[in-house]
Amino acid sequence: MKSIYITSCFLLASIFSFAAPPTIATSNLSFPSIQGASFNIAWTAGNGARRIIVARAGSPVSVTPQNGVDYTANTIFGSGQAIAPGQFVIYNSPFTSFFLTGLTPGTQYFFAFFEYNGSGATTEYLTSSFLTGTCSTVSAPTIQTINMTFSNITGNSVVANMTAGNGARRLVLIREGSPVNEDPVDLHSYGGTNVFGTGTQIGAGNYVVYSSSGSSTSFGNLQPGTTYHFAVYEFNGTSEPVYLKPAFRTTVTTRTVPTIPSSNIITVITDGKELTFNWTSGNGLRRIMVARQGSAVTAVPADGVAYNANPVFGSGTAIAPGEFVVYDGNFNSTKVSGLNPATVYHFRIYEYDGDGTNNIYLKNLFGQTSASTAVTPTVQASAITAINISGTSLQLKWNNGNGKGRFVVARKDAAVNIVPQDFTQYVANSSFGNGQQLGTGNFVLGYSLSTGLIVGNLEPSTTYHFAIFEYNGLNQPMYLSPAAVFSVSTSGTIPVKLSQWKGAVVNEQVQLKWVTETEINASHFSILRSTDGSNFHNLQNIPATGNSQLPVHYTAVDDRAPQGRVYYKLAMVDKDGHTEYSAVISLYLGGGNTIISKLLNPVSNTVKVYLNNSAITGKLQWRIVDAGGKLYSKGLASSDMLSINIDALPAGIYWLQVLDDNKHEVKTFNKL
Repeated sequence: MKSIYITSCFLLASIFSFAAPPTIATSNLSFPSIQGASFNIAWTAGNGARRIIVARAGSPVSVTPQNGVDYTANTIFGSGQAIAPGQFVIYNSPFTSFFLTGLTPGTQYFFAFFEYNGSGATTEYLTSSFLTGTCSTVSAPTIQTINMTFSNITGNSVVANMTAGNGARRLVLIREGSPVNEDPVDLHSYGGTNVFGTGTQIGAGNYVVYSSSGSSTSFGNLQPGTTYHFAVYEFNGTSEPVYLKPAFRTTVTTRTVPTIPSSNIITVITDGKELTFNWTSGNGLRRIMVARQGSAVTAVPADGVAYNANPVFGSGTAIAPGEFVVYDGNFNSTKVSGLNPATVYHFRIYEYDGDGTNNIYLKNLFGQTSASTAVTPTVQASAITAINISGTSLQLKWNNGNGKGRFVVARKDAAVNIVPQDFTQYVANSSFGNGQQLGTGNFVLGYSLSTGLIVGNLEPSTTYHFAIFEYNGLNQPMYLSPAAVFSVSTSGTIPVKLSQWKGAVVNEQVQLKWVTETEINASHFSILRSTDGSNFHNLQNIPATGNSQLPVHYTAVDDRAPQGRVYYKLAMVDKDGHTEYSAVISLYLGGGNTIISKLLNPVSNTVKVYLNNSAITGKLQWRIVDAGGKLYSKGLASSDMLSINIDALPAGIYWLQVLDDNKHEVKTFNKL
């Protein structure tokens, strides 16, 4: 009997033995996601088999669990077992993270973590050390978006820039025609898209178009000439956001279809395979040009379509058979290439607003023109003569044919034996031997638009042969051949060797100085003046020493020089009437309000610009841009003449912009 009693006691002791309590508490508490009504809670487990978490709103947890008691947990705050009033068990599991829900926005919550082993009556909690922590749900921001500005307003779209408040993110609602009349609901996340009418709708017609952390975006799918109402809400949180109300509100009205077409279309360069145009733009944000060979353009662009433009005729989108888009941009000039020579082309320009599928075109009004590519002239230059013949120079004179200009080639001691190739431009220089050589000994002297050309760097007592070809075009000329030809011999002696020739403006007068190294039968010097660099007239004659082997110094004063840019050259006349000419010098006399007084055009390698210093009111800057507005080079002007190297620029039309503190001037030039 005694042994049975002892055995029973042993069994009861075994059944009611307690588990060993944990020795290492929970650690490394974190909250990876904090929303308006929930937390994601994570930690590093201690060495208990499981753990409970007690949570309390507004104050620290003040209770500890009792050994031998299991507690019922619920991850919805307030639904688990209350160990004490307001202190709820929110977790009872072996894992290391979970989501706590059912919280109140803008509220601080306190937590206590208790590791334990065992279950039921054998449960042993670690209460001598435990992890505590706190976290607050997100609250509404306190500073609303305070401004929204609009740019790039078209008939179908706008770009908006916001001055953000202190929320982590912001929600934008748009309503067409009426103010936004519904607010977003706290703890509710809305999906938005910047295509109006396709995002989440709150109430009737209030579309979510933006929900993010930025401060700038564009909105499309709008209607022309329509007012849109905006409401902007700062908010914190993502899946359960809390919004600041009332909203910031503003409106914008989209543009209507453009009403003014492009006009004044001018063909500025006619070439064998190219045409270059300038025009006055209408009031569209952009415009397309459509081209057609031989007949008037009839194609009309379709709204909502963006066309592929290509300046090479036939390579852009064909809106209709044979009618190609050759330009699409916001500028007022373009070059169209890939054309046939001696062919008429027709052009039409349509203004439009929008971008891509939002394009709206002005269709019933448009600018249009027609132009022919360059044709070969039919009448050659005639009546060629030479005047002012000296040992080293002469002046050719002729009657023009019916071309745009004259292409002049010279050869020493033999007739010119080449013909220029159509569509090819050559490098010219009126100093014989310095222009491009064609074949053997045939040197290009010039592309002359006038009735004469001064030729230098000749040899005394030498016969020179000249060939003059009429041409049309500029970058791709069409030449008439055979040429008009002429030959002449230079004089045998050089009457004057000039070692110095210069001028200066002193007290609004021009002072000219020159020095002769030697003189042989020299008669006199003539001071010649021009205001355009081409047409000179005689101001006065200065007697020469006559014969000298020593330097002789001369001076002259022009006290009636006009305001602006003036040019001077010196004619050196011998007793037999033969004449030599000096180089041309350029001076500027103050006056006028225009910064750019002259730009030499067209140009090959260097842009030369003469400036009016008296019109400059500050630091003068210059920039070179192309027809698309692309900046190629820029710099500062430090003298009254700019000399800008443009070797690297492709051939075409460019704009030189000069600006100081008060003025902004633009000149067009053509790079050959």
